[in-house]
Amino acid sequence: MSLYAERCVLGDWSRLSVGIVGVGSVGSGLAEKLTRLGFRVKLCDPPRAERELDTADTFVDLDEALACDVVSFHTPLTRDFAHPTFHMIGERELAKLTSEQLLINAGRGEVIDGTALQERLGQANAPLLALDVWEQEPSISPELVNRVWLLRRTSQAIALKGR
Repeated sequence: MSLYAERCVLGDWSRLSVGIVGVGSVGSGLAEKLTRLGFRVKLCDPPRAERELDTADTFVDLDEALACDVVSFHTPLTRDFAHPTFHMIGERELAKLTSEQLLINAGRGEVIDGTALQERLGQANAPLLALDVWEQEPSISPELVNRVWLLRRTSQAIALKGR
């Protein structure tokens, strides 16, 4: 986020709002640190919101999280639950993101539909993208690698990025 703030020439990067999708161990740790630093943090975790009814006002829906300056994913990959995360971010959700936003996926690659992501990144006003995980990893799409702003430096990603 500091690199993003530098890129955006923000003097006070704690002005950024951060939507954290998936508030398990990693997501909640990130939220705690960002809150202590003064960030406006919005938490999205439908299973937790349903289980923890006494803290239901703590959580926002996915659309509200997607409206933040930075959206960071820390979800497990699920398919057969009440709230599946497989391709939970597709064409509709990606269309809401703009070039004024940073999208981070540090959860599971398949949470974001790679085909829809690649298509969105080729359009005007696309969000900036930071990936720590990839759909169909270790078979990383060379086209997607070339459109990612910041990526985890796996040997395959480095080779594809040409660095």
